[in-house]
Amino acid sequence: MDSMKFSLLTSSINPLNTDKLFTTTTILTTTATVNGTGSAAELTKALIPEKYQVILLSFAYGIISLLAVVGNSCIIYIVLRNRRMHSITNYFICNLALADCLVACFAVPFQVCYFL
Repeated sequence: MDSMKFSLLTSSINPLNTDKLFTTTTILTTTATVNGTGSAAELTKALIPEKYQVILLSFAYGIISLLAVVGNSCIIYIVLRNRRMHSITNYFICNLALADCLVACFAVPFQVCYFL
């Protein structure tokens, strides 16, 4: 069994002592025992079962993809429908929105596979 230590370093300034800048530092250490290589991925697998990780990641990436497609489609629609919005800058923004839609459709959903 490997043992991993995670440290959190916090500091605070004493507001009552205005003559000197007095800082206190606290180190909080948490020890976690992990089977295997001792990596953060192993710790995650130990805390959350793999079945639930897939469900959680699929849901999160699905929401991200859906919001990206809907939001960028609205931008494209607004730029193309309004005559006042026809400018070089807005066409560039529309082009970026189209590229972001394509990434949201074809790249983001497949990111779940890399976490398994």
